[in-house]
Amino acid sequence: MTPLSGKRILVTRPRAQAADLCDKLSALGAQPIIFPTIEIAPLDDYSSLDRAIASLDKYHWIVFTSVNGVNAFWERLNIVGAMHASPLPKVAAIGPTTALVLQQNGVHAELIPDEYIAEAILEKIGDVKDKWILLPRADIAREALALELFNRGAIVHEIAVYRTLPSVIDPNGLAELQRGVDVITFTSSSTVRNFVSLVGQ
Repeated sequence: MTPLSGKRILVTRPRAQAADLCDKLSALGAQPIIFPTIEIAPLDDYSSLDRAIASLDKYHWIVFTSVNGVNAFWERLNIVGAMHASPLPKVAAIGPTTALVLQQNGVHAELIPDEYIAEAILEKIGDVKDKWILLPRADIAREALALELFNRGAIVHEIAVYRTLPSVIDPNGLAELQRGVDVITFTSSSTVRNFVSLVGQ
């Protein structure tokens, strides 16, 4: 018997990003139920990001805290034609999946924390006093990492590269949820908030 045999597991990631997790759950015998609580959307205004891209040579670090951040940053980097304008600074990734997407874009992550949360990056990044650090983030990302880097003397530019929007409720997913599930998976604080908003407490 597989480890998750017969378990009904709710997946709250955006539908376009749920396939990999669902495949892994299915391989372990679970029944994944897709119930997106957030959607990823482009920005209305890219002027701040474009200015940061034009000044990449000033930064000491770029810290990516999600796969979505990497994808959105590189999409804009290609659009503004700055891919080879200047070498990238050192790059940090929140975890191995984010590092893998960076690698697919030809970039090696020099820092990956042992614990895959933003605050764990602080333990490994070293002295940041007077260093420029770029944080390409969601428009509603937590501010803990940026504030702590600032408190340590860094010059922090926290710039939105994509928007996180609430999903419209999925009636099929809701019906499966009402039948009962064994586990609900959350991949960010926004998936939790929007889950509560969609189905109530």
